[in-house]
Amino acid sequence: FDSSSFNVKPLLSQSKRLAIISNPPYGVRIRLSEKPSVYYDKWIRQALNLNPVALGVVLPKQVLQFVQERYGAYTAAPDIHFENGGIAVC
Repeated sequence: FDSSSFNVKPLLSQSKRLAIISNPPYGVRIRLSEKPSVYYDKWIRQALNLNPVALGVVLPKQVLQFVQERYGAYTAAPDIHFENGGIAVC
């Protein structure tokens, strides 16, 4: 997710309420150009800059603790843990 790669202004001008649901790459089958903690930190900051009313992200379990510590006001759904292509996610 890179908000600079597409123009969201037309979307935001049509509605004052934006919800973001995403399943970004985990860094396994699709390589990340940086450490997962750095990648997800940038991703989440960019998403939050759009001021969504809701943000849902499928994350690999390996970065869940980092995200919860960094963005404590946002919590993971504790009962939603599954595998996506054999990768533990939540």
